[in-house]
Amino acid sequence: QSYNVFKYSDIPFTNIVYLREIDEFNTHHWGLHKLLVMSRQDKPFVHIDLDLILLEQPKLYPNYDICFAENEWDFSNKNLHLVDENEIEFIWSKYVSNYNKYHKDNPLLKEVNFIRTPCYSYVEVNNPSIMKAVWNDMISLSKQLLNIDDNDLNQYLEEWVSYQLIKKFTNKIKHHDTIDWLLHDRHKKFGHV
Repeated sequence: QSYNVFKYSDIPFTNIVYLREIDEFNTHHWGLHKLLVMSRQDKPFVHIDLDLILLEQPKLYPNYDICFAENEWDFSNKNLHLVDENEIEFIWSKYVSNYNKYHKDNPLLKEVNFIRTPCYSYVEVNNPSIMKAVWNDMISLSKQLLNIDDNDLNQYLEEWVSYQLIKKFTNKIKHHDTIDWLLHDRHKKFGHV
């Protein structure tokens, strides 16, 4: 369906490729389909979710392997803020509890943390080989979860697990500081609907 939306649009694409593997990869977790498509790219690319509206052309960062526009949460030193119980409950229920339940003893996810997790609504990938390597590990980690219909698992796999894997393959990761974009209209660069 998405293919037809773009095929018959006025957007000036030079080429649209329909990846049949998406249909063959049977899972409730649409985030894994996104990662599958990313893993099949062989040139640098930018992924933009359909519910993300860019209000101006984004700046690209070719010196980084991967760039994320926003985070689901960020407790790194530069972004310290007062944390409320809703934020802690969100992180616990969607990420920490799933890690404890499914992957705590998995050697692929031994050295992990919950300091930051990016949102995958806008991702610039300048080193596609990383996403190929992430996908190979992701298949192993998600096999037992493919048929569990749980949106929390989808976010856990797409965002937190894949980010932990990305960090195994590179430290050249950029996280845009978009707090001003989100809070102050005059600085707004994008809107996430």
